[in-house]
Amino acid sequence: MAKVLATFVDPRHLTPAAMAAMRARFGQGENRHLVIDKFVSPQLLALLDRVVREEGEFEDNLKLASAARAPRDSDQQTPRGKVDAATFAAAPESDRFIRQKRLVGPRPGFEQGLGSKADRMVRQMLASQPLHQWLGAITGMALHRTGGINLKLHGEGHYLHPHSDARPGRQLCAVLYVHQAWDAAHGGEFVLHLADGEQLRFAPEPGRLVLFDVTQTNVHTVAPVTASDVWRVNYTAWFG
Repeated sequence: MAKVLATFVDPRHLTPAAMAAMRARFGQGENRHLVIDKFVSPQLLALLDRVVREEGEFEDNLKLASAARAPRDSDQQTPRGKVDAATFAAAPESDRFIRQKRLVGPRPGFEQGLGSKADRMVRQMLASQPLHQWLGAITGMALHRTGGINLKLHGEGHYLHPHSDARPGRQLCAVLYVHQAWDAAHGGEFVLHLADGEQLRFAPEPGRLVLFDVTQTNVHTVAPVTASDVWRVNYTAWFG
């Protein structure tokens, strides 16, 4: 397990002592979560920066709360809640749930680019058995599959309003920040809303991994990015 993950993951997080310490930290409180800094190498972040700046094709990911609650056909392929730009713009602000961008794939001609190759390798790692085993060891969960892998961008004015990721089959969610630099003044914090009303705010530090238990009471949000010239870049995935 450690040999496979060490291609991407800082080996310090793969030792038995480190894993035992993380297991103890994750198991505390009702809103179980874990923040792991410098999870991946700066070299990987540099490669993924190529996806953002040149190699990747991104689309708007706009969702309305009302659309997310609406009944769906069993064969409907559009992600729950997603709408086009015109529908989103016409909706009241209170109904606008998510505003961000997501990676569709490599731009034509960049399929074999270094950044595109790194993106594919990260996705393979997130779906791998060694990662499932490592996550299981630090959370106590039996994890066998990965879903919802996306690379997302948050720029100025983008946001994700409070919600739970609870769905059948999901046990754990992950957010991995892969931008190369971040200033706290740029906003974009991951905010965990605790049952007692307290908020825990985590800056999107480069290479930081945030794990959290998927329950109806584990509500989180993303604060708006306030800077005009930066992208908050992160992978999201769920495990079950």
